[in-house]
Amino acid sequence: MSSRSEVPGRRHPAVPVVRGAAALTALVLLVSGCTTGAAQPGVTVVTTAADGSTGSQPATGGAATTGAQVTVGTSTSSAGSIIVQAPGESAAPATDPSQEPVDLTTTGAGSTGASSSSSGSVGSGSSKPSSGSAGPSSGSSSAPSSAPPVVVPAATVAVTPRNGATKVDPLARITAHATGGVITHLKITNPDGKIVFHQFKINKSSFALIPELGFERRYTVQIGTKSAGGREAVSTSTFVTVRPKAKITASITPTQGALVGTGQPIEITFSRAIADSARRSVESQISVTSTSRQGGAFRWYSSTVVRWRPATMWKANTRVTVVADIYGKQLTPGGYGAEDRRLTFNVIRDVHSVVNARTHMMSVYAGGRLVREMKVSLGNDKYPTPNGIYVVTQKLPTHVMDSSTWGLRGAGAYRTKVKWATRISSGGVFVHGAPWSEYAQGTDNVSHGCINVTDALAEWYQKYSYPGDTVKVINANGPKLAAWDGFGDWNIPFAKY
Repeated sequence: MSSRSEVPGRRHPAVPVVRGAAALTALVLLVSGCTTGAAQPGVTVVTTAADGSTGSQPATGGAATTGAQVTVGTSTSSAGSIIVQAPGESAAPATDPSQEPVDLTTTGAGSTGASSSSSGSVGSGSSKPSSGSAGPSSGSSSAPSSAPPVVVPAATVAVTPRNGATKVDPLARITAHATGGVITHLKITNPDGKIVFHQFKINKSSFALIPELGFERRYTVQIGTKSAGGREAVSTSTFVTVRPKAKITASITPTQGALVGTGQPIEITFSRAIADSARRSVESQISVTSTSRQGGAFRWYSSTVVRWRPATMWKANTRVTVVADIYGKQLTPGGYGAEDRRLTFNVIRDVHSVVNARTHMMSVYAGGRLVREMKVSLGNDKYPTPNGIYVVTQKLPTHVMDSSTWGLRGAGAYRTKVKWATRISSGGVFVHGAPWSEYAQGTDNVSHGCINVTDALAEWYQKYSYPGDTVKVINANGPKLAAWDGFGDWNIPFAKY
């Protein structure tokens, strides 16, 4: 009883299948030759008889070739076989198909079969590939390969301050620049989640802003982008603002809504000293504008006090706006402006007075017209009244004159309550009522430096005058009024201010 070998992985005998395959192959070759009438390049039909004798001929009757040969058994006995012979090889002798397993997966010429030796000799054991075997089988069940998905890159964003930055100025410039796309929106939120800035539909590659943020706070910047390929994305970064060593405030004179005369300078007082090297920068944060469009200049009187005055006295009926834009700006090393200041005041009229120490008279003018003349008594030879231009700064219905405030103690010192005291210098010069000197008013100078008048004239003058009105003293025996004494700014030529 003959043994039968099985094709690995199959449960059916191999021999009948081999015989069928041999006959089918021969039929295909003969039909192909008959229908095409052309030689099949590299294919020769070799017949093998049951007794082992062989014969060969081209598949279509043409000349024998040097290509692969297909041997077809001519007998229905078990001796029939198919041999695929590679070019340059001799045909292998037929073997008993019952002793040789065969892979029944057949492919066209030049194809790759399912077997590991599908391009070699079927049944011969040869592993050498046949020429031109590359393409998939016509009956192949493998799925067509699919292209990998196309990934559209997102735009990249560079932002300042950088993510995680600390000690950022509250007014630091925030910038965003997109590469490979545009910025669609930008949002800034504070630690409480409140939106402090949100801009939609930017659609530009770059965007910048200077928000007004708080001190010692963490902020989140969210930036939306859209790439050139249409991909949308959102990036987020955070930063923390600076913790100042000092918060500096500024106060301004005159106050908001004040009505003043034409001689009123502007004084700004800071809560901390401003270094010499920082003063120009601080001045650049202060603006003075007027309806009369008058230019002016700054002058520092101390490390905390700076003044501004126009080149000439204000024009009457002028509206003046002062802005100290200092919030968030570093005014000194480690010192930042705590808040901005803005105010407006009005120069309502031109009233100025001239006091002549020789004639002992005070003449009051309004708009260049003489309004009133008053008899006066100025400082004596020991305490002469300084010459120069004074500015009205304060109006007090009553005031205690204390000589110790300006350095006089002991012999000659005094402490006297007076009426209708109108201050014109910080050194202690007033226009006030002095009943005790009425005998000398209009004829002699007997005061300690003030301008003495009667109580009635003192009341009239105080009620008539405004802060910013000027008083010019001439022909006195005293020195020139210092610029720092009250608002003595007008005693400095503007070119030297």
